[in-house]
Amino acid sequence: MIPKLRTLLFGCLVLTLSQQAARADTVDNFTLVGDGHTVTWSLPGAASFPDFSLFNFFYESAPATIDGISGYSIGGDYYTYFYRSLSVEFDLPASIFGASSFPLAGPQFTNISFVAAYNPPPYLQEDVIGGFNPGTYSLQQLSAGPPVDFTLTIAQQTLPDTPEPPSLLLLATGALGFAWLFARQVHRAFALHPSPTCPTSCASKARKGSASPDLSSSNRSPFA
Repeated sequence: MIPKLRTLLFGCLVLTLSQQAARADTVDNFTLVGDGHTVTWSLPGAASFPDFSLFNFFYESAPATIDGISGYSIGGDYYTYFYRSLSVEFDLPASIFGASSFPLAGPQFTNISFVAAYNPPPYLQEDVIGGFNPGTYSLQQLSAGPPVDFTLTIAQQTLPDTPEPPSLLLLATGALGFAWLFARQVHRAFALHPSPTCPTSCASKARKGSASPDLSSSNRSPFA
């Protein structure tokens, strides 16, 4: 019975861990520093854009913290390798940065891939998955005056796994199986030895060649 129990528990554990591994998500944490300001925000590690015909850039927005104060938001056109003139163009508070449109030039830090289209033909044949390359990038603000240097750092973070309902159901099934096998073993042992001293006395009688323990209906467990 014990090998069966171990096999059941091991199988539940392996399936649960494999499902949780598949659910691991990542986010990219951004830090933009320059012109006396620091802006931080986070975006998903990847985003899908169905039916996107001209993929020079993709737009993302998120809550942001500016100079240690939360409550702001930042939007951005993140340019791909199809458009080499800019790296990104942010929407930032004009009260802080002097203008709401904030273009930055420098190395590009996006990556894209193509998957089968969400909609079948006559729509587009492929959807686009956009993401970011972790690292530190030197960028320059494009303005009428002298260029202003900025540094953008992208750090990838793996979020803690959250068990999905199927995983919880699998764990519950394993626990119920364990409880059932344990109760069955206890029931059988109690049926054969209803008294706490019965195992010792039975063994003693067996050594002396006595008859087997009395298992008549009067001495049986009521649960037998």
